[in-house]
Amino acid sequence: MAEKLKTRPLHPTQKVEFKFRLLLWDTHSTRPPIDMLEYTAIIDYGRVFQDKLVAAKIMHSQCRQSTEELVKVYEREKKQHLLGASAVGPPMTYASVYFEAFLYFITGAFDVLASINHHLMYRDHRKSLTDNYFKNQMETFLKHPNINSDYAKLLSKNRHWIDDIQENRDGLAHKGSVFLGFEKSRVVVEKRHARDDKELSRKRQFRDLLQYLDTTLENLYKFLDDYVAVHRKRVPFSDHAKMELDMLDKDLIFSGTLE
Repeated sequence: MAEKLKTRPLHPTQKVEFKFRLLLWDTHSTRPPIDMLEYTAIIDYGRVFQDKLVAAKIMHSQCRQSTEELVKVYEREKKQHLLGASAVGPPMTYASVYFEAFLYFITGAFDVLASINHHLMYRDHRKSLTDNYFKNQMETFLKHPNINSDYAKLLSKNRHWIDDIQENRDGLAHKGSVFLGFEKSRVVVEKRHARDDKELSRKRQFRDLLQYLDTTLENLYKFLDDYVAVHRKRVPFSDHAKMELDMLDKDLIFSGTLE
């Protein structure tokens, strides 16, 4: 029996992704690529950026699920005063893996955004803007706000958590691993920094894992929503985009899943 397609209104994060895709489409329409190679690059970057965002959301969901399971196991064993063998290992391992992947996909998404800026949004500033790493590109915008003062303000406003993501990712990618612990009835994760593996006597900092997951994803999509608003001042709405956004506002655009 064939599976049915179940439709539902777009999730708030999907709406942000939808508006971002429309921005890229209109930018591409108003600033045609120089050659076929650049055209292919722009299409690929848009697709890869979307894939990174979806992957980050999946890792967020999986890490949250594993962390909640970890808390349940921990609380059950604490009530039963179990000694010796423990069942906290598997959910802790999964939570650690998903958390690290969550950081990687967000960092990857930002680096793809740097390439989108380089090839499409700020073509006239290619000599000064790197297309490799978002954190380096962000520094250029902040040091030279005349490139786009509104975007520089947006980056300055969000720099604290973006830098934090980058630091965590670098600390884990280079000779580090996720360290989880329990604080009362919650799971905490150690905050990492680049090259802190050489500081064995460092003072360890911990924070609530679930809160960090949720806040980071919320910050990411708020940033992207504001990114679209800032760059729409430079990119006019096409008739196609106006029609699509009107449908989006009326919840007439749906996502589909098989059931």
